[in-house]
Amino acid sequence: MPTHEYDFIGQGTLQDAGYEQACRAADDHSVSLVSGNDLIGSATLVSIGNICGLLTADHVWQFLRRGDAKDHFCMLVSRHLHRFEYPFEECHPIVIGNYSLDHEEEGPDLTFIWLNNPLKLGIIKSRKSFYPLNASKGRIFDKIPYDRSLWLVWGAPGEKSSKSFQDTGEPILKVTHFAGGGQFIGKVERGGFDYVRIKIASGTKNYPSSYGGVSGGGIWIPFRYSEDPEGRNLKTETSIVLSGVAYFQTEEEPNYKTIVLHGPKSIYERVIDKVHKEAGVCEAG
Repeated sequence: MPTHEYDFIGQGTLQDAGYEQACRAADDHSVSLVSGNDLIGSATLVSIGNICGLLTADHVWQFLRRGDAKDHFCMLVSRHLHRFEYPFEECHPIVIGNYSLDHEEEGPDLTFIWLNNPLKLGIIKSRKSFYPLNASKGRIFDKIPYDRSLWLVWGAPGEKSSKSFQDTGEPILKVTHFAGGGQFIGKVERGGFDYVRIKIASGTKNYPSSYGGVSGGGIWIPFRYSEDPEGRNLKTETSIVLSGVAYFQTEEEPNYKTIVLHGPKSIYERVIDKVHKEAGVCEAG
């Protein structure tokens, strides 16, 4: 991609219409995950070649497996009342970085869940879109001004969910999906993974006071493509690039949370490489 064919959107420069476009685009690639009637976390629908799956935090996957439902989990893929179940036996988890209580904040904490049921995949694709991961897209991050870019957090904050009952006594779980902008703090690399910390408001306006439930959700950077190679005329529509997976939160100053996430290197190198290797083993077997 030529250097001037796109422009990254800095803090405070994304107008309302563009902000809404970015939020809708992130939501189109995202789902929340439920066990029984309990919200567990969030995930991004991604494709690597012809392999489709969920990119999420490893601890979210572990909690799903230990949830009340022993043979399946649920994804929220639509705005209307529904229950979309996916059987555990028809997905293949590929752990990229093992979660442990011993290194909750330090990480790693990342898993790709390969979805193997064609019928279920067809239903998901009729309502959502799988975000294509490829190495060439990852090279865009060599040109991203991290400290000046808007980092858009997507997820399902637990405090915004609620439980009720139908007239028949059936339980209902209402989950609210959230997207909001954060600010880059810093980035480090450890053990072949990269880790990014971003600051985001909490408890003000429409921002949740806690980001529990957002774990596993995607972090996105919005940008605009140019209509010409020199970058003289930017297109009006806002595009987004998947830039991270949230897995931990801390509070370092009032009315803000620090979100810790796996960054671009973890996604576009570690995830892609591990999935390709695993797919090769499965095909050989």
